[in-house]
Amino acid sequence: MTSLIACTLFCSSFFLHQGIISYNKLRESKNSKNQKNPKHILENEKELFQKTFCTENTDKEDSISYKYNANIDNNLYDYKTHENHSSELFGRFEKKWSTRILFQNTNYGNIIMYYDLFRQAFAYYSDVQVNYSLLNLVAMKYVRIYSCRDFFVDNQVDLPDDYTNPFNQMKEDEIEREKKKKQEKRVKMNLNLDSSVFVKKKQKQQTQTQTQTQEKTDKPIYKNNFRFLGKLNNFSFIQPISIKKLKAAAMESKLSSITDHYDYVTFKDTITNSHLHGTNTNSDSKTEYSPFYKKFEELLI
Repeated sequence: MTSLIACTLFCSSFFLHQGIISYNKLRESKNSKNQKNPKHILENEKELFQKTFCTENTDKEDSISYKYNANIDNNLYDYKTHENHSSELFGRFEKKWSTRILFQNTNYGNIIMYYDLFRQAFAYYSDVQVNYSLLNLVAMKYVRIYSCRDFFVDNQVDLPDDYTNPFNQMKEDEIEREKKKKQEKRVKMNLNLDSSVFVKKKQKQQTQTQTQTQEKTDKPIYKNNFRFLGKLNNFSFIQPISIKKLKAAAMESKLSSITDHYDYVTFKDTITNSHLHGTNTNSDSKTEYSPFYKKFEELLI
């Protein structure tokens, strides 16, 4: 009887041990699969971005589009503003958008992104190579935070059918203007050829489904433009000093009495001279400070 009990206990412990080993192996394999395909931190950004496209209100200030595009100036919707890149207005807009920076942490490393108005692209810094889908998610967060939804021009994302991006429409209008210019140029040069002279291929009859699919494919496809500017250590969080300020500081240093050869002996002489000639018992009179102190005060400002 005791041998039977011992045999059953041994068999049960053996099978229990094997079951624990197999369970641990399955758990490790699941964890390794999850590590190979980690969940995105930004996976909710697509849903949040799509929520910005809701029913519009009649009032402009209360509308959804106005709320999520509040930081885009109305002048940027005019193609003439983008044509005059050297204008002061465009330079002011470009500088403003270069300071609106997003520092985003992802599973593949950190990304620094801002909008380059001159190239109409999302400029970014990253230590690793980032695919387009991840950059799109970061761009969705950028336009949502900085209220510039129209800068996101990708029309392959699930968006409402009645929505047209104004910047994409601006590009299409520019293409139409170029076509009109070419046609006018041909008319002026008497190059307007009659197309009826040439032989045409016989068109095949298309069904209704084929025409619908063709209309969908005829729509131009727009993608966001991303520009890689280097690794994170190439990005400077400190704003650089302008060349005008540097030139003004150089002119002031030239006019100052203190030069690079201003030694300690000259400094002591100025102090002794100020004590001998500059001091006065009257409280109303002001003592003249040495040029060293003046230079020191300028550096502190």
